[in-house]
Amino acid sequence: MNEDSLDNQIREALRVEAKTEQVSRLEAFWEAELHRQRQKRTVRRSLALAASLLVAVSIVGWASRHDLGGQDVVEAPQPAVQTAPPAIRPSPETPQIDVDVPAPSIGREPTALEQLVFYSHSPRGVDRANESLASVVDDLIEQVQTGQADPQSAVDDAAVSTAEIERELLRRLVRSKDGEKLTLMKILAAGGSMKSMPALLRVSRSAAHRDEALATIEQIVGPEGLARVVRQASNPQVRMILMQRMLADGSDESVAAFLSLVQDPARRAEAFSAAGSANSFPTETLFALLRSDDQRIRLSAALVLGHVNGPDITRKLVVLVSAEQSAPTEAWMALLACRGELAEKFLNYATGRPQLLGHVNQARVQWARMNL
Repeated sequence: MNEDSLDNQIREALRVEAKTEQVSRLEAFWEAELHRQRQKRTVRRSLALAASLLVAVSIVGWASRHDLGGQDVVEAPQPAVQTAPPAIRPSPETPQIDVDVPAPSIGREPTALEQLVFYSHSPRGVDRANESLASVVDDLIEQVQTGQADPQSAVDDAAVSTAEIERELLRRLVRSKDGEKLTLMKILAAGGSMKSMPALLRVSRSAAHRDEALATIEQIVGPEGLARVVRQASNPQVRMILMQRMLADGSDESVAAFLSLVQDPARRAEAFSAAGSANSFPTETLFALLRSDDQRIRLSAALVLGHVNGPDITRKLVVLVSAEQSAPTEAWMALLACRGELAEKFLNYATGRPQLLGHVNQARVQWARMNL
């Protein structure tokens, strides 16, 4: 069998005689289906158009309420003849601010409050505020330099806050020239805070302005606050001078603050060195602190007295422990730390007297427990 006869047989097998009723039903089905598809497309277009109109109406309504301060507006019937509205002129009481601000879109003059808000949030407003602060500080510097006012009065009478003045002074301090640097530190002494410490410590690294910078620091924090600054200072010589300033003040508060550095193992050696080389040593204050209610202060005072020792301190300690049976143990500890012939003779004498030997032994036990 050749290929042509096979193809003919396949065609004969697949041939189906269609009836007229079947063809009519098929045509009716496709006509109905096409009609439904056209209806669906029409509905989708209508919904899309309605949604677009709704969004447009919402945007217009929101914009209208926004322009009129958020109030809903009900349109009144319009007269048949429209006349041009009279020109709106600013009230003579309304202050005018010469700044570039966008005016409200409603077609009226901006109020003073609106102008102020736009001004304060605009870069130009920020620049003018900085210019105003710089102008105030320039005026302060001139007043102090020319002697028109002392630094404290100038700061108190300034038109801006002390914190703003301090911020502007610190911005200028490190880069200022020598003459102006001294004036800036005088003003900082009147209005500075702990925020000024890093900049002033940086200035104190130079010997040319060290004394003025450290004096400014002391005036800001007080002698009793210098211990905090010592812990911030990176220059050993600066730390030494600050500790000696605390000792020179001699008050209970400043000496107690100094003793807090003695209690710190990281600062103890420097504190001893500062006490040993101090031009002014608060002997009487330290003797009084041997009776403090705080044991740490008593021990620290004893350590400092024993380290500095010398004939005068040794003599005072001998008098104290000899005259009072209830003398604090820390006084005996200070005497044990003293060096020199007088201290050695008295301790030899005390060890041979039963009434004194107990105090000596107690001081030695307490000293051993300190693990210094």
